[in-house]
Amino acid sequence: MTKKELSQEEQRVLNVKSTLESKLFQTTLGTNLVQTNPFTYGEIGLKGAQEGYRKVTSSEDFQKEREKLLDNKKRLMEQNGVYGEPSVSDADISLYLIQQLREVMSLAKLGELEEQARSAGARLDFEVPAGLREYLPAELFGKAMTPEGKMDLSKLNDEEKDALGMYQILVQAYERACSLKVIDYFSDVNSSGKQIVERYAPATE
Repeated sequence: MTKKELSQEEQRVLNVKSTLESKLFQTTLGTNLVQTNPFTYGEIGLKGAQEGYRKVTSSEDFQKEREKLLDNKKRLMEQNGVYGEPSVSDADISLYLIQQLREVMSLAKLGELEEQARSAGARLDFEVPAGLREYLPAELFGKAMTPEGKMDLSKLNDEEKDALGMYQILVQAYERACSLKVIDYFSDVNSSGKQIVERYAPATE
């Protein structure tokens, strides 16, 4: 079955699964969250995340995303008669990936998001109630949105409010799991040890 033959629901499920399970998305999210919240994760956690950030930003997958953004930016510049070479920073790519990830999270049913949070490493001591598992956060946001673009929770019933609250909890769980996955509390120790080991490596001709 080709992608064109997939139903809209099947494409949504596939998009949720492939995005939320992606090491690129998880590592980009986690390393950025730790570095922007250093007091939460501590000095050693911050050092581990910095090393993880260096690795993910130099990875092949990250560079592919850079090329995509550069191509889009170059096309926009040409369309608007802008002279010069386009540039895309690591922060630009991180922002692009994290925005994609959070958009996909809003398209995941609460039962799916719970499953992905657990798969990422979240240690949850509860299960989403059966009555809330099928809710789509994006639909709840749409229902609660005013014409002015503001959230009005009074437009939701009590069950829908609970579903939205559960969504926020599961997002927090998923993001925290991704952050903890990228923290290597031994990165500084290993780095120092390898520097000494390298001095004893056999000389290459």
